[in-house]
Amino acid sequence: MNLSNKIILVTGGSSGIGESIVYKLVEYSAKVIFTYNSSKDNAKKISNKTGALALKCNISNEQECNNVVNKILKKHGRIDVLVNNAGIYDGAEIDNPRFLEVWEKVMKINLNGSIYFIRAVTPIMKKQKSGRIINISSIHSVEGVAEGMAYHASKAALDAVTRVAAIELASYNINVNSIAPGAIKTPIWDDTDEKEKFEIINRIPLKRFGNSDEIAGPVVFLASDLSNYITGQTIFVDGGILINVF
Repeated sequence: MNLSNKIILVTGGSSGIGESIVYKLVEYSAKVIFTYNSSKDNAKKISNKTGALALKCNISNEQECNNVVNKILKKHGRIDVLVNNAGIYDGAEIDNPRFLEVWEKVMKINLNGSIYFIRAVTPIMKKQKSGRIINISSIHSVEGVAEGMAYHASKAALDAVTRVAAIELASYNINVNSIAPGAIKTPIWDDTDEKEKFEIINRIPLKRFGNSDEIAGPVVFLASDLSNYITGQTIFVDGGILINVF
């Protein structure tokens, strides 16, 4: 696979899965621009190592998202691939006094932020008559865990957005897909006790957590010409956990 000269925007590229996506895309010769919000020091380090351009952006703010896209367009004249990766997790049960606060915060970032960027790049990709939009979803889009209603709903909605956008944009040669990671070893698991980690691993047929590089690989595939006939799909990268009924 060769992504030479493809202009690729990755949201939330300064840590975790997003960081691995940036490194992997650069490895395959893409010109990468990534956003960050609070991780300025790590964003600078990644930028220095890869040559990727880091742009600060609060993705819950539509104007900031538009500003990022306009800067890329001014510098490169096109955007070939958008990877909507930025997201957060926060939890509260439905009768928790914090529930609506959590719901609004999670939706603004996980769903609205992705929508803002899709809307911003769509006119550009339509004019080019080509483009790829890759949304990073989650296995939580199709299963449930207590206290996770906001996060689960945001990812289920993102998969729905993927399917509808794929239909709306297909005639412009724009492919839209999502990748749904399972249990991936990132800092979000640092506070999870060992017993819970052990129980999760036992549910995974491959008997281990995934690593963020194993999500970056499918992103490269969907960004490449090898995936020309794939659109409107959610690809689960979960070590088999969703098929392990018992």
